[in-house]
Amino acid sequence: GTAIGATYSGTSAAPTNGLIVEGNVGIGTTAPAKKLDVAGAINSAIGYHIAGSTVLAFNVVNNIFVGVNAGTATAQGGGHSNTFVGNAAGESNFSGYGNSFLGYYAGNANTEGTGNVFLCQNAGRSNILGSNNVFIGPSAGYNNKAGMNVFIGYGAGNANTDGADNT
Repeated sequence: GTAIGATYSGTSAAPTNGLIVEGNVGIGTTAPAKKLDVAGAINSAIGYHIAGSTVLAFNVVNNIFVGVNAGTATAQGGGHSNTFVGNAAGESNFSGYGNSFLGYYAGNANTEGTGNVFLCQNAGRSNILGSNNVFIGPSAGYNNKAGMNVFIGYGAGNANTDGADNT
């Protein structure tokens, strides 16, 4: 490895096959303002991490996840064509596909449900297998585990656990 900087050079061991740099590093800029400052696009094959947590992820089966722990199980499963935005949105999704979850913990327990749209914090949070649901509002459809339901408004449909075709 290589050490660069007045206090690093000769005093700090660089990582094997790596680089340790004192100060800010610029790529495409001569005046980096942060530890890493890039003037141009950044290419990443899988995602971006902040403080050890994935905050943006994309995989080869057309999933996109934005937020800490959003869609984490999908990476190991076969789920595809999902969009999860918000901390822990779609976190447990394993093989569900065609889902759109937006909000803190939206669709959090969903593992295999497909074609669901959950908008707002905790919407559809406990849904595991239910498919083709639309829940809009804080905690709408929170306890739902069935399919073909539409719940709109704060806590709408929370008492429903296994009923289908409700609006």
